[in-house]
Amino acid sequence: MAIEVGTSTDEIKLLLDSLSALPKGITQAGVRAVNRTGQNVKAEGVRLVRRDYNVKAGEVRKLLKLLRASGADPDNIEALVLGKGPPGLPMLSFVKGRKKAPSTRRTKGGGYTPKVGISVQVRRDKGKKQLKGGFIAKMKSGKVGVFKRSGGKTKDGKKDAIEMKFGPSPIGVLESGRYDREIEEYSDEMLEKNLRNQVKQLLAKY
Repeated sequence: MAIEVGTSTDEIKLLLDSLSALPKGITQAGVRAVNRTGQNVKAEGVRLVRRDYNVKAGEVRKLLKLLRASGADPDNIEALVLGKGPPGLPMLSFVKGRKKAPSTRRTKGGGYTPKVGISVQVRRDKGKKQLKGGFIAKMKSGKVGVFKRSGGKTKDGKKDAIEMKFGPSPIGVLESGRYDREIEEYSDEMLEKNLRNQVKQLLAKY
């Protein structure tokens, strides 16, 4: 899945065609404008995800990357906003408050036992939900996350196997269809603005 940003729209093509008599600098102007717009769209994507999902901007930003345009095809200069990293946002991102590992609860006898069941809030418009069987743990690698027992055993057969839990992926959220119109309108607006700025700088040299 990817969000496309490019010079394939009719309005942008008309602008570029009108300047076709200029040296190849116009292609580079297009590349710079598209890449700048890609950065804009990536930032807007972070904002849109955070608008509806209860997660920090940095967590979303880490799972999006910009594949920059190269200008190899002057007729179709395109950049892509892609997903990267794990299959989704770590469920730990949606746990608010203290994130102690391992998560424990106090027993009547005064000791502690692992706390099974983690409260998470994924969407801002929804309340908190209990992730039954979930618990916070720290792996040998030092990574902390929300885990659940998978029902199997570890390779040595001595312990219950556990799996790390993830929420939705930012690129999956943005490509769900819910934000298509907002992203398209924003992308077109920013691309036209950035391209005109780049062309203005190019013409100032003549």
